Amino acid sequence: MAKFTFANLPPTMDFDQAVVLLPYAIIALSQIVFLCFNQLILRTSRITMIAFLCLLWGICFHDRHQSPHGIANSVSKRISHDRLQRVYTHYTINATILMLELLHHAIALAACAPAGASMMILDDVLIEKPFARLIQGVYWDHDHTFNRKAKGIRLVVLLWTDGFLSIPVAFLVWHKRQEKMPSYAPRRYRTKNELARILVYCVLRKGLHFDVLVFDTWYASEENLRFFCRLGIVFVTAVQCNRRIRLPLKKPINHRHGKPTTHEKLTCKELALRYPKREHYSNYPALDLRARGFEIDISTKLKSIFLVIIKDYVTSRSFQLEVELVPKRARSKDKNKYLVTNFSDATVAWIISCYQRRWLIECLFREAKQHFAIGACQARNFEAVTSHIAISLFGYVVLQYLRHQFLSQSEDKDVLTLGEVRRKLNGLYQLKQGSKTWLISLQDNCENLDDALTKVLYEGINNTNTDRVFRYFDPLEHRYCLHSCYNA
Repeated sequence: MAKFTFANLPPTMDFDQAVVLLPYAIIALSQIVFLCFNQLILRTSRITMIAFLCLLWGICFHDRHQSPHGIANSVSKRISHDRLQRVYTHYTINATILMLELLHHAIALAACAPAGASMMILDDVLIEKPFARLIQGVYWDHDHTFNRKAKGIRLVVLLWTDGFLSIPVAFLVWHKRQEKMPSYAPRRYRTKNELARILVYCVLRKGLHFDVLVFDTWYASEENLRFFCRLGIVFVTAVQCNRRIRLPLKKPINHRHGKPTTHEKLTCKELALRYPKREHYSNYPALDLRARGFEIDISTKLKSIFLVIIKDYVTSRSFQLEVELVPKRARSKDKNKYLVTNFSDATVAWIISCYQRRWLIECLFREAKQHFAIGACQARNFEAVTSHIAISLFGYVVLQYLRHQFLSQSEDKDVLTLGEVRRKLNGLYQLKQGSKTWLISLQDNCENLDDALTKVLYEGINNTNTDRVFRYFDPLEHRYCLHSCYNA
């Protein structure tokens, strides 16, 4: 048989009708959404859901032009950008609905999670928008990562995890104090600590139970700790070296007038200076650090607190990633780390391991900025901005399911990150010709597209050879991408 190319196709043959080439990523996203979030499907019309899936696909798998206009161009304008833009403000798919779907999904998973596996992590992130002037919710704020002022959107986020999946269940936008708060902001100014208490209380009232709440030093105020204790929440947090504590005395000091002194007031750093040598701390080889625990009181209203001092955590490999985010000036103040919890029966190793898992929310922020275009929204309306953020977080959860599917089939189980799964799915296309279906990988430098389709169409490959992978180097034209996306 003579070699087949597109150049010598019969003039009467409509190749676009004979072969339909769809990005496999949008098909995989649709399957996960239909399986895990069926209530969202039932409440949303078919037209709106198709637009939402296309928008989700563009945000998760496009490296550039993640706006509705750019996504509409990538699907050969089969779906208009106005239709995608309306998804942001649709009443069945907005930020509140999507975050409630994630919250209900986490509640269902929490019922099946083993005891001690579920955890809630609290933190905030700055989504930089340096050139934004008219976007609602953008303010000048301090970027703690680079220790500079930056313009952006400050989010307070709650992340639930069971060790298998990490699900952001709620977030709120922090608004700067103004004489007259804008219409899209709350009526009165709320600090980030107040937003954190609102998030934890609402999530707990919705029925999401967890074993421990973990957060960093910013949310370790006495008001927050007392609030969490009243709710019956076990927390693990870090405190500053200058945090004042009350250390119980072995023998009370009697006074002629007044009550005897039962506690000694000092700071965490002063307590650590009493034990300067490494021999004063217990060794934990699995964690690569030395630590020691103390029973303390933070105040007269906050008692029975367990303090853990980690000796020279700056040089520990267990906290290497976290230390890199701390400015050098802060590292030179104190090389120790101070963790506190209200769980009096906790062990030192358990407290340290819980705080180490706090890094999962930093991974969420990194992946959301790098792969899920959380800061790529070009809309000005505050509702559209928050909907875009919710869709990015929603895509982060969906891609975790796809990652676990790849892990069950891949040999490289230790090196397959979310970015690698995203790249693998971005190069997979599903080719349909009649009743036959193949998966074609359109990445790496290998075969030409003409030769690959020649084998599929004219060399009699049956429908059972769906694992046959063909590769080519040149990029696909838009007319082959998402030819019938709205029928997927």
